[in-house]
Amino acid sequence: MEQVHVNLKKKIDDSYDILIDRGLLDKVASELKKENIGNKYAIITDSVVEKLFAKRLLNSLKDEGLKAAIASFKAGEKSKTIDMFNKLNEKIHSFGLDRRSAIIALGGGVVGDLAGFVAACYMRGINYIQIPTTLLAQVDSSIGGKVAVDLKKIVAEHFTNQKRFT
Repeated sequence: MEQVHVNLKKKIDDSYDILIDRGLLDKVASELKKENIGNKYAIITDSVVEKLFAKRLLNSLKDEGLKAAIASFKAGEKSKTIDMFNKLNEKIHSFGLDRRSAIIALGGGVVGDLAGFVAACYMRGINYIQIPTTLLAQVDSSIGGKVAVDLKKIVAEHFTNQKRFT
């Protein structure tokens, strides 16, 4: 009998930087250009944040010569679904994103969860940048890389069980 050893040890540094500054939104484009994180960018945001900040970010990316587009969805937890995940994947595919591209999550926790899940799955994973716009997202959902969508049956069971235990 022969034995083949498959070495799966990882020696990868998963560290990352968190940038904190006033007016950082206006500096994102130059930082991305300097770091060369992607060849194209999809800004994933919700309908509220889109009106407040997305066009400003999009214009600054384009001013730096970076290719970018916005994909938005209706604000709220109800949008964090597999259906919206599929729609966002189709939208960013229509933008021409590839393995060298990156997703920018611009928004709060729902945006970060959904955009991060898209980035993790699209073409087996592409680069991902989070720009949290709420205090909770700044200290919670944008740190650590936990992303997800809600599954209808599990959400329904959770709320049914929650009522029973309160």
